[in-house]
Amino acid sequence: MDTGIILGIIAILLTIAVPLAAFIYRRRKRLNSIYDVKWKSTAKLKPKEVMGERGSPNTGFRD
Repeated sequence: MDTGIILGIIAILLTIAVPLAAFIYRRRKRLNSIYDVKWKSTAKLKPKEVMGERGSPNTGFRD
């Protein structure tokens, strides 16, 4: 009986920890990609690095 309780607690903790770890990983990855662009010199930035696909000649931005 004690083993079942311990396994239940471990299962509950894993159920909480796995999605939380995935959320933290995705958030850090997104923030790091933002700061990679942010710390570049403004003379070296391209419109696609800052605005993604919105910064293209088709939408009125020059390369």
